[in-house]
Amino acid sequence: MGPRPFSLLLAFLLVCLPAFLLLGACSARVEAPFDPKAGAFIHERGTAAIEGEVFLTRDYARLVRGAGERVYLIPETPYTRERFAALFRGAPAARWAPAIEDTPQAYFDQRRMTKADSRGQFSFENLAPGRYIVASPVTWTEPYMWIPKGAAVWDTVTVEPGGRARVILSGK
Repeated sequence: MGPRPFSLLLAFLLVCLPAFLLLGACSARVEAPFDPKAGAFIHERGTAAIEGEVFLTRDYARLVRGAGERVYLIPETPYTRERFAALFRGAPAARWAPAIEDTPQAYFDQRRMTKADSRGQFSFENLAPGRYIVASPVTWTEPYMWIPKGAAVWDTVTVEPGGRARVILSGK
């Protein structure tokens, strides 16, 4: 006779629910005011470009490329610097990040997004000069596991007019 449905539910509530509640309770607040003018250059058409690749090195030096992952380009401003410091706690990668309280909708409007190709490579073209944050998740699922593994990675890059910058998002 197999486990009873009630026993499975009880086991889930006792083991998994506290973890979900703990993760959901983690939040951070950004004190720097959001200034839409500070990051408005992301919407300007320019002659600069950023190209790069996204990957993580996992156990036994195996490489996991960010194939098909979304890559975000965000203008670096006092608000975004503080936001990423809170999300990543000063590290170039994070497996879990706190929720940021009271994020203004305009923050989400001031970013660009592309997808990495099958080798984890990406590019952003026609950029105005400035300093940007480039961020992406890298996830995978182990055989016979249903919880994805991986982390989000990020870095900053500065582009000059007509320049082409290269960034490696590897969590290092």
